[in-house]
Amino acid sequence: MTDKSIFFDTALFIYALEKGDQKARHLFEKYLPTHRLCTSVISLMEYAVGCRKSDCMESWEIFLNFLTDLAFEVIEIDADIAFRAASIRAEHSAFKGMDALQLAAALSRETEVFCTNDRKLLSFSDKGMQVELLSEES
Repeated sequence: MTDKSIFFDTALFIYALEKGDQKARHLFEKYLPTHRLCTSVISLMEYAVGCRKSDCMESWEIFLNFLTDLAFEVIEIDADIAFRAASIRAEHSAFKGMDALQLAAALSRETEVFCTNDRKLLSFSDKGMQVELLSEES
């Protein structure tokens, strides 16, 4: 397995699995052979919100199977990640708390690329981690 990591923010899963977005699907395919795929428990929580609102546990099972099939590492949020997220929020006050936690989780694995659809996260840079927008991917 590679030591290179890529982190996927929640929206990429929603676009790929719920909306059938080919650009989002392409991102997973693009990085699967060369990177360890990561997300955090934050993505699980955020994805589950839609499943709970629509009372569609089938979507939840599809999501969990997708994570398993692609051998995603799901990063737990611990005190170190929480503290790093606080530093990110202190420096980038426009970021939401969940976004800061996602970024901190990605940094905990020395992630090379953080894939998101959130344009405001483009202003983030730390340790060479690139933020890649879904809308910029072809």
